[in-house]
Amino acid sequence: MTIVQAKITTVIVCAAVILGMLGVTWWHMETTRQKIFESNALTAARSYADTLVSLRAYYTREVISRLPEDSVTVTQHYRETTHAVPLPATLTIQLAEEIGRKSEGFSARLYSNYPFPWREETSQQDEFEKRAIQRLYDNPDEPYYEFEKSPNGGRLRYAAADIMQPACLACHNSNPQSPKRDWEVGDLVGVLEISMPMRVSLKTITDTYDYLILFFIIGGVIILATVIWVMDKK
Repeated sequence: MTIVQAKITTVIVCAAVILGMLGVTWWHMETTRQKIFESNALTAARSYADTLVSLRAYYTREVISRLPEDSVTVTQHYRETTHAVPLPATLTIQLAEEIGRKSEGFSARLYSNYPFPWREETSQQDEFEKRAIQRLYDNPDEPYYEFEKSPNGGRLRYAAADIMQPACLACHNSNPQSPKRDWEVGDLVGVLEISMPMRVSLKTITDTYDYLILFFIIGGVIILATVIWVMDKK
């Protein structure tokens, strides 16, 4: 092998090693970035769900249970009724809609296999929701979620169990419009689903990783150029 051939071989080997390292680095960083995206989205969805569940429980326990039944009506039609307040589920749905108007791409909804008549149209379930409600029947303590991929960054769908609480039991079992009247405390009433885009709060993370990848590429080019320069001097 001539000196020229040896130099060319050395440069090719160095270039291959650098490109391989850059490829592995890029793959590892992309994988790590995706995990961070998913973890961040899960944390946010869990926080939303916990807040809505806690608010609903507090409203039921501290407001609904204290209202005088002979003068205040608890109904989904509270806006059209004098001296009325919303049902806990109605309050949760409307609060979720209000949050959605202020948070682009965010939505939350309640659905059940036993919806009240006035909610039957909005309780139709897609394939994810069917899987979620079945999983939560089997294991109500473990939220069910899926990441849906799309060109704009993807979406997280997060489903948490809606459990029958003591303060809700009497209403669900005595209401003549209730589709099920043998509820027990702890039963799975339905599902609270949070749906949100993966891009939420991720711009800083994305920018940081993009800069790191660019830094590695520039570093690789500089190293390769240095190798070529040193070999050319020999």
